[in-house]
Amino acid sequence: MSQGGGPIISRLIAIQVIEIYEEKNKKTKEMEKKERVFGEAVVRLRDLVTLGKDSEIGYQLFEEGKKSILSRRGELLLRECSLRKFYTFLDLHVKNSLNIVPIVAVDYSLANLTFDENCYCLHTLKPGQ
Repeated sequence: MSQGGGPIISRLIAIQVIEIYEEKNKKTKEMEKKERVFGEAVVRLRDLVTLGKDSEIGYQLFEEGKKSILSRRGELLLRECSLRKFYTFLDLHVKNSLNIVPIVAVDYSLANLTFDENCYCLHTLKPGQ
C-alpha cells in the first residue's frame, strides 16, 4: 500500500507532451528557449503495465485542461512499458538502518619504496630522513 490510500498501480497519472522550441526575442534579438504543453493525457498506471508491456497502447492528447473533440492535439503511442522499483542510497540508510563507518589506512609497506634521489616519501631507506 502506498501513502494516500490505495495501491500505486491503481493510480491515475497525467502525461504531458511538452514542445521545446527557440524563438527570437523581439527586443533583444537573441534566441530564447521556450516551451509549451503540446497536449496531455490521463493514464491509469495499471493499463500501462498490463497493456503496454507486450503491445502498443495509444492515448488521445488534448489541450491542457480541456477534453473536447475540438481541443484534440494528436495521439500518444506507448510501448514496452514496465514498472520497476529503484532503491536510492537514502532508502538503504533509512529503511535498513545502514551505518557507514569510515576507515582510513596508511600503507607503510616497502611496496612503495623508491630509490630515486629527487623523490622523498615517508618510508625510505635514506639515512637521516
